[in-house]
Amino acid sequence: MSRITTTTSRIRQILLFATILSTFALTSACTDQSDDKQPAADATDAGEVKKEWSEAMESLKAYSITQRDEALVKAEETIDAMDKRIDEMESRASQGWQDLSADIRQRREATLSAMQEQREALAEQYEQMKASSSDTWDDVKKGFIDSYNTLSSSLDDAQSDLFGEDTKKE
Repeated sequence: MSRITTTTSRIRQILLFATILSTFALTSACTDQSDDKQPAADATDAGEVKKEWSEAMESLKAYSITQRDEALVKAEETIDAMDKRIDEMESRASQGWQDLSADIRQRREATLSAMQEQREALAEQYEQMKASSSDTWDDVKKGFIDSYNTLSSSLDDAQSDLFGEDTKKE
């Protein structure tokens, strides 16, 4: 991977992260006037899933290029679990959609759109892992882990912003 590609990838991640942070700042600045918050029935499950993801990322850090296939399986399992969580959040966010104010709908759409963009960035990193050489493995693996951490944090923030649930407790 060339230095320019790495720099461009890093700039893209920073811009995406800044966009998401500003989306969450705007979302937090608006006050939710509806009673659309749902009980935190899945808070424990989300905490357990987050712990599993963290463990998977810790083990991924230790994989060498010779263990790439194993690392890719772990990464794909983690991506699949994140996709499931995103799907569940999207489903919950759309419940009672017609009863929500236009402002709340717009905030939810912005939050979910930002999560999807981060998910796409994670997929790009995964594809780079699949195609990496031994010379680029450590950098590409780090890029995947960084993208994972950004998306994981955004999922927690979205869970809190959309549903009033704190999943950061472990």
